[in-house]
Parts: sequence; C-alpha cells; structure tokens
Amino acid sequence: MTTNNNTHGGIDLINSLVQAALETHKYPLHQKLQQVSEDAAAKYQTTAAEIRSMTTIIENKGNEVGAMGARIELWRTATKDLGLPNPTVKGSLYIQRKDIKEVQQLFDDCEADLVAMKKNVVKAWPALVQEAKTRKAKLAQFIEWPSANEFVSKYSIGLRWMAQPMAIPEGVLSGLSAEVRAEAEAKSNAYVNANLRQAHYGPVKDLVGSITKLVEDWDKGKKRVRQEPYDALKEAAKKLDDLNWLRLPELAALSDVLDNAGNIDMVNTPKDERDKAFDKVRTAKQKMEDAIAKQNAALGI
Repeated sequence: MTTNNNTHGGIDLINSLVQAALETHKYPLHQKLQQVSEDAAAKYQTTAAEIRSMTTIIENKGNEVGAMGARIELWRTATKDLGLPNPTVKGSLYIQRKDIKEVQQLFDDCEADLVAMKKNVVKAWPALVQEAKTRKAKLAQFIEWPSANEFVSKYSIGLRWMAQPMAIPEGVLSGLSAEVRAEAEAKSNAYVNANLRQAHYGPVKDLVGSITKLVEDWDKGKKRVRQEPYDALKEAAKKLDDLNWLRLPELAALSDVLDNAGNIDMVNTPKDERDKAFDKVRTAKQKMEDAIAKQNAALGI
C-alpha cells in the first residue's frame, strides 16, 4: 500500500512546512426562545433555565442555505486532506510548501462560489422565512428573524498563513554559552518533532469515527450490501498513506490494514459469508484504536 516516496524526516521535513489557520463562520440556525421558556417555567412552576426552549429558525437541507453550508464544509474537508492538524493550535494545519498553491486555490474557489450562493439565499429568503413561519405557526412570533443580508453576512471562511513550525529561530540564543544553547536547541527540536509526530495521528482519529459508525450499523442489523462504504475505506487508506510524511511504520501498517478492510466485494459475497468478510473492518477499527491509545500513552494522556 505504501506509495508515498517522500523521504523527508525530522528537521528536513519541518523546514519544508508552513502552517495554515482555517476559519469557518455561519449564522446560528438554532435560537433560544426566552419568552417561551419563561412562559413554560411559570406554567410548570420552575425556572426558565430548566426549560431552555430552542427552535431552528431556518431549515438547511435541500435548499439554498444548505448548499451554502455544504460548500463551506467541502472546502474545509478538501483542505484538511492536504495537511496534518497541528495538535497545539486548534484549527491550524501543517501544509507542505508544494501544496501551498493548491490550498490557496481551494480557498479562492470557495470564496468565489460563496458570493454567488449568498445572492441565491437573498433571492430565496422571503420564501424561506414564509415557509418557516407557516410551519411554526404561533411559535413564529417569538423568533427574531434576521434580514437576508444579515444572515448571509455571517457565512464566511478564513485562511491565514503562518510561519513554518520551526524550533528556536536563528539568533535568539546568541550570547549564551555553547552548552546552554545546545541544550535549549535540543529540547526545542524535540518538542517540534513530537508535535509533528502527534499530528500524524489526526487523520487516524478522524477515520476511527467513520469506521466505528460502519461497525455499529452492522451490529445493529444494518448490514449494508452497497459497495461504496468499503471502496471509501480504500480511498481513506490512500489518504492516510499520503499524509504519512514521516513514513512512520505504524501508520504505514494501518494504511495496509485499512486498505485490506476495503478490499471486500460485499455485493457479491454470499450472505452467509458476509460476517466473516466484515471481520476485516473490525480488525481495522481495533488496530486504529490501539494505535491511538498507544500514542496517547506515550504522551501521558
């Protein structure tokens, strides 16, 4: 399965990286109904804090609002596929210099699409609000309805480039003794290397969630005969291998196990043999969970 020929390691790899901070913003679709909470609290002789009435002001499935939100998520996912999550800076990714242009293009394309999508939402806004008011009936009077422009203005993405995750910059330790400088540099390099190694487990943690859902559905009797979920495992194995920049043997092994789990022709496998074939998926899930637990133990988590 191992196909990535990147042989950078340690400091060489770190020097080939930059960091990108991603931001996404959306209008909150859920709104607290304070007056409804207070009225219910008075009726049931309790406090409004115990009621906490909430409602969804606008549906976001199958309409212009949903399309706008989905476009933002598509951008975030596509960008994450090119980087590793910085474990010390939430929302930040390590990006290889060779991928900077592609990451920037993904951002520019999404921003351009959002301009057109916002116009679509503004145009559809009266109908969207009317549909919501009709559905909510008397409850609608307690909702603070935003204007179309106020609503769409909250939808945005952000991309901020930062310096490479370098250790102590050159010159900072000048003037110190050689012994003190060497010790500080060693500890700094070790810290940066440890963070980069930990970052490699970010994609594994993401995969555990999806493969766990697949196993849970199977155990509940939702024994899918569609091939797509298993093909997706092979694609995930390829992505995991591509992001194994340090060529960590344990992650290379996980890529192989995940690829093997996806190497199932579930559609054509006889019904009485499917559980045995599905054991490959269980094995992949267990090995990924074991790898994460081992990494956490090494970090003292």
